Amino acid sequence: MAVGGLGQVLVYDAVSKKLAGVLPFPEGRPHQLAFSADGEVIWASGGQAGVSGVVVGWTVRTGKRLFAVADGEDVVLAAALDPSGKQLAIGSNRMVRIVETPSGRTIRRLAGHTNWIVSMGFSPDGQRLITGDRGGGLVLWETRQWDRVSALPGHRGPVTGIAWRPDGRVVASASQDGTVRQWEAAGGRPLRNWMAHE
Repeated sequence: MAVGGLGQVLVYDAVSKKLAGVLPFPEGRPHQLAFSADGEVIWASGGQAGVSGVVVGWTVRTGKRLFAVADGEDVVLAAALDPSGKQLAIGSNRMVRIVETPSGRTIRRLAGHTNWIVSMGFSPDGQRLITGDRGGGLVLWETRQWDRVSALPGHRGPVTGIAWRPDGRVVASASQDGTVRQWEAAGGRPLRNWMAHE
């Protein structure tokens, strides 16, 4: 388990709840933390608002920094590591950048949003990526050629969360508008929606 703070990421043992290590993040404040699918890598996206953005990855066992990928002149609010650990999606202002890890070489730039990207997630098999923005925009991408599969309408506020069903056939999105929506992953067909909070 991990917690972000100013200039650092604290890693705790999930069983004992004791501090297992401190990972330096001198680039600013981490805004998002996640573990790789195999649990071997932890990464953080963040930076300093209006100054710089970065995504950093470390090995969980040793705390060694594996990669640091800079992104523009503002904080990185959303990023996602694909299940293979070889590609990283980085969200910024209206653009998704796909980079190789650990080299940081840009593979693709994906345009399709009209606002800052604030959430994203790869499907468990790595064949789809879904990205959400502050305006409620949600876009489903296929990862072989990085083509847009569908724009998913419906949210009227920032898309704050994305979760894939373990079989990768359904993805859910949550928004500050109070709704949760489910989508069919193959083509983006809406399946269900409900108000999460009144």
